[in-house]
Amino acid sequence: MAGGSSARPRRDPGRPTRLTAPVTVRQINAGEPAAEIALGHARDGSPYRGLAAVITRDGRPVGFVTLPASDGRVSAERLRQAIEDLTPTTTTLPHRSVSRPAGTVVVTTCNSPTSLIRTIDSIVPGLAVDDRVLVVENRPDGSVVKAALHEAFGGDPRIGYIEERRPGLGRARNAALAVCQTEFIAFTDDDVIVDPAWSQCLFDTLWSDAATAVVTGLIVPLSLETPSQITLEEFAGFAKGFERRRFDMADRPKDPLFPFAAGQFGSGANIACRVSMLRGIGGYDDALGTGTPARGGEDLDLFTRALLAGHALIYEPAAFVWHEHPDTPRRLRRQTFAYGAALSATITKQLVVGQHRRELLRRVPAGLRYLASPDSVKNERKSASYPRHLTVLELAGMLVGPVGYLRSRAATRRANRACA
Repeated sequence: MAGGSSARPRRDPGRPTRLTAPVTVRQINAGEPAAEIALGHARDGSPYRGLAAVITRDGRPVGFVTLPASDGRVSAERLRQAIEDLTPTTTTLPHRSVSRPAGTVVVTTCNSPTSLIRTIDSIVPGLAVDDRVLVVENRPDGSVVKAALHEAFGGDPRIGYIEERRPGLGRARNAALAVCQTEFIAFTDDDVIVDPAWSQCLFDTLWSDAATAVVTGLIVPLSLETPSQITLEEFAGFAKGFERRRFDMADRPKDPLFPFAAGQFGSGANIACRVSMLRGIGGYDDALGTGTPARGGEDLDLFTRALLAGHALIYEPAAFVWHEHPDTPRRLRRQTFAYGAALSATITKQLVVGQHRRELLRRVPAGLRYLASPDSVKNERKSASYPRHLTVLELAGMLVGPVGYLRSRAATRRANRACA
């Protein structure tokens, strides 16, 4: 029903600080003594004006702090105090299994070899012996991705490549699902860098809990070099907190939008599933996803359908990735519009073909209050300086999302008939 939970999570005290670009992003180990940090210079040569840091303890992320710089530095005392102010976490890393079944990591791309190679470089060191990587090229005409993979990895047998000519992220991921030969499958995009323990953490979490069919993880910003990147993190930061959470229909949270507030469960750039479950519910919806008129929503739809089918979902922040946010005002505007369109497209899909439309309709008043309230989790992160035109763009996207989904669904049905 909305892109987040109506239940108010605990927030890290360091998080609300509003920074001015450029901001350097670091990972800091809370187990080491805090030391003064000289921030250095940004890509454009200007001095960094602040620090955004993912704080880890024993390999697990425990919080995100933001601190403005003083003369290009952050003092040891300010950093130490910010770390001490973080909300304590009580969970530990998932048990690492040496006997779990193999998993396949799927990376989708659209002829972006440079960023793709960077992503795979971060994935490969964390693979278990029998794990694999599968690249799906969704814009194959004129693509140099296949050649770039061979040049970078020298025919590494763990790295596969397929093409899906029909545009759409849902279709690209279904193409990978169709050829997957492992018990587990994970999905990410070519604009992220993963933590070394990422895939192990996702797959081990699935293996350790037979009732869980979907695992998502934490997404933090890779860089905050521009005002657009800072604004996106303020409005729609992908992080869903630093506590592990489990969701299922048998033990519903006290949330009037559950399970339709799918944004609380995670994001599509950091997800793993049991292959049997994903095939059992029909995979991703081809009519949803980036590259279709719906502009996204394939992940939100998947989360909702998996939960309604009786499967459990775990959000495990120890499986974390770094995401490259849009760095220009134009890209930010497009992304904001797409968020709104994808959300309403997903709701439309549930109303048109979902089996729980009555339950969804009963949640409409709560959903509208959630979208409009300045105190909702969705809106409370916005500072007074948050651009009003981005709110308007998001709402405009929500207005066109239903039409986008219906257009995409009709085109998908025509394509399927043509292939029959």
